[in-house]
Amino acid sequence: MRAMVVCALVRETIKMADYQNTKPQKIRFHVTAGAENIDLVNDLIGHLAKAKDYEVTFHKNKQRGRTPLHDLHIELTERGGDRQS
Repeated sequence: MRAMVVCALVRETIKMADYQNTKPQKIRFHVTAGAENIDLVNDLIGHLAKAKDYEVTFHKNKQRGRTPLHDLHIELTERGGDRQS
C-alpha cells in the first residue's frame, strides 16, 4: 500500500516539474477567539510574515455581536512582486 502511495506522489511530482507559478503566494487566516488571544495571534502572524518575507495585504478584526468573541481575518502575500517564468 505504501509503495503505491509513493509511486503516485512521484508521478505527480514529475507531472508538476514543468509547472511554474508566476503569482505571489498567499496565505489566509480566519481565527475566532477572545480579545486577548486575538491580539496574541495577530502578533504571532505579524512575526511570521516578517520572518518568511511576506506582507500583510488584508487585516480585519471584528467583534462578533455582543459576545466576547472576535473574528480575525488576515491575508499574507509573498513579497518580491511577480515571479519570473
